[in-house]
Amino acid sequence: MHSTQSNPLPILRIDGLTKDFRGLRALTKVELIVHEREILGVIGPNGAGKTTLFNLITGLIHPTQGKILFLDHDITFKEPDYVTKLGIGRTFQNIRLFNAMTVLDNVRVAMQLHMPINPFTIFLSSPSFLDKENQLEKRAIRLLTLFGLENFRNQEAGNLPYAHQRRLEIARALALQPKLLLLDEPTAGMNPSETQELLQLILRLHEEYHLTIILIAHDMRFVMNLCQRVQVLNQGETIAVGSPDEVRSLPQVIEAYLGRSAHA
Repeated sequence: MHSTQSNPLPILRIDGLTKDFRGLRALTKVELIVHEREILGVIGPNGAGKTTLFNLITGLIHPTQGKILFLDHDITFKEPDYVTKLGIGRTFQNIRLFNAMTVLDNVRVAMQLHMPINPFTIFLSSPSFLDKENQLEKRAIRLLTLFGLENFRNQEAGNLPYAHQRRLEIARALALQPKLLLLDEPTAGMNPSETQELLQLILRLHEEYHLTIILIAHDMRFVMNLCQRVQVLNQGETIAVGSPDEVRSLPQVIEAYLGRSAHA
């Protein structure tokens, strides 16, 4: 695993992040640091502010105060397309696929974000355009093969089994060629064997694509087996940061979260 010594700057740094929604404070002065190729788990009870944090990082909403730095770029008030092109991909707690499009096209659309578009070559269907389209399809099929979805490539995404839809959403996020991947409850609705398969897949993606990953999950066994560090939120505030073993034994964490979910 790469050490952070060769690159002392964190890939993501969040300072004093606060978010108010019409008088309701969702996050309060959250600090967060993620180093290159780290897998960080963000956990906490419902309403702790976890998805709000992801929405702030990806530009879907903007903070009341605080700063977000990604690869030393200030992305605090940037829009989602800018953040995506800079190298942050994500999945959503509620799956957001293009249900009426094929599995293959869901991945191809994401890949096209990084392709320079010349409308004249498209209009003329020039050899260079057709060659790029062919390369794009091959790359998309390779990615679907990695996720075990190649045999479903011509099916509409909305007709896939639920666990496959979860996989497709991660594949589509990976098609964006992110340096940082945000996974919001990727195991939601999965049975134990599907969850274990996904854990092994994420570890493989982390290794092969040199990814940095931030993961939100309620499945404590999944978090503890996957993440090197865990940050615990409760009512919009960080109450603990440390290794999985350190965090799970802290009284404030047990009271806020593990006490209700340790056996879930």
